[in-house]
Amino acid sequence: VDIDWEYPGVCGNNPACGASAADTANFTGLVQEFRSQLDSIGAQNGKHYLLTFAASAGQEKFGKIQLSTVAQSFDWINIMTYDFYGAW
Repeated sequence: VDIDWEYPGVCGNNPACGASAADTANFTGLVQEFRSQLDSIGAQNGKHYLLTFAASAGQEKFGKIQLSTVAQSFDWINIMTYDFYGAW
């Protein structure tokens, strides 16, 4: 499962996106629940299910993630480096 939530707690150029201060905690909870459920299924069938994350490289966006906590749940994190350059 690859999580691509663009972006917890940040709207960027779209103020109508519905970002919330609760997004940071909600994202952490979502990630932990995914890991728990994938591990539970894996224990039943002997498989390991990958959990990955497509993360922004932008500090404004990346700073809204509890990285030290969620990193424990992911098998790897992909950095979307195209966030370094754009019309914004």
